Amino acid sequence: MSGFSPQGIFISYRREEAAAYARVLKVALKGRFPDAKVFMDVDSIEAGLDFREEIREAVGSCAVLVALVSPQWATLKGKRGPRRLDDPDDFVRFELSTALDRHVPVIPVLVDGARPLRRPELPSELQRLARLQALELSLDDRYQYDADRLFNVIQLALIVPGGKGRLPGLEWRVRVAEQVEDAAGACAIYAELAREQERVSGPDDPATLAARANVARMTAAAGNAAGAREQYDALLPLCERVLGREHPDTLAVRLGRAHATYETEGELYPARGMYLELLSDSQSFLGDDHPLTREAAQSANIASLRIREARNLTGRGYDANAAAAANRIEWFKFKH
Repeated sequence: MSGFSPQGIFISYRREEAAAYARVLKVALKGRFPDAKVFMDVDSIEAGLDFREEIREAVGSCAVLVALVSPQWATLKGKRGPRRLDDPDDFVRFELSTALDRHVPVIPVLVDGARPLRRPELPSELQRLARLQALELSLDDRYQYDADRLFNVIQLALIVPGGKGRLPGLEWRVRVAEQVEDAAGACAIYAELAREQERVSGPDDPATLAARANVARMTAAAGNAAGAREQYDALLPLCERVLGREHPDTLAVRLGRAHATYETEGELYPARGMYLELLSDSQSFLGDDHPLTREAAQSANIASLRIREARNLTGRGYDANAAAAANRIEWFKFKH
């Protein structure tokens, strides 16, 4: 399948249940995106070619994979008894694992009343699918509404990198990953983007620093607060040296670092200190009305309240530091 378009759309589906949806969707996609190659296994592979190798090449070079999830998608059994999804040679499993491994955006689409996928029912390499926000597609009077929602997400993936008004490099993949709430996928793509940005622009370029900040942000969103804290710790000195301590992007990195610290078990006191220090600097550099200043104030207040609640539960009594922090927040709120 040499020359397969990087602007392609791959439709993954089980023929027994979703063939009608796949064919309707293919026609609609060709009408909406006439320049895009729409890949469906039977229609797109020439006779005599290795089915598995062709799928690997097609999935890896497509802009997005649409996974049609039918009611028995995860439970359908093969001829010999075990369910197909447990077979490493199952083509649907192979298509999706290839897409996830290569950071190709995956959009789960529930058809024919299917329910969202659950992590325990999926093989380990597909369990990330359970974290993706699924769309729905019906063939009744909701079809146009459902199709438009799906096409709007696909449109993000089909943006041509580098064109006028386009997102550069890998950023279109990030947009799609975030659209379907795939924090882990977005994190991996941001990491790839940061490496490429550093290769092109150098480690001190503001664009590289911004890409690294996005990696840390998505690391936290994926549930790894401690890992995000380490990334912010490494990034902050660079931002202060390159951009300056008063730069909004540097202050935003400090806010992300404080958030990651807050989410790390046993780190409430350090997090509150970071919030209060950031609040003071943000007031000085950006002003009281800046969104970052307000977020720092709100976060410091929440951290102080949690500390006081914890101390009350353990019977340790009055906390002068927490009281002072709360008074400072009250003063900020009084001014506004």
